[in-house]
Amino acid sequence: MKKSNHFQILQENIYKLICEFERELIRERTMVGLRRARSLGHIPGRKRNPVDVEELRKARRGGLSFAKLAEKFGVSSSTAHNIYVGKFKVGHD
Repeated sequence: MKKSNHFQILQENIYKLICEFERELIRERTMVGLRRARSLGHIPGRKRNPVDVEELRKARRGGLSFAKLAEKFGVSSSTAHNIYVGKFKVGHD
């Protein structure tokens, strides 16, 4: 019984090492790809919708609902609210 148990432990550890090695290869290839993209001038990540924050705030103060603001600026109503209260930036830095 003990021999098979030791063999199973060895086998599990070998599989874990292989998985860890594969994960490192994937990470390395991802980082190389991101560096290459940046060197070519690409900005990784999701594209941001350029919203004029002051115009949005002025429209809100003028009485527009967040649903109407969202429609006008092409964002969701929760995003319009978050921009209005200053929770996050808009546009590329």
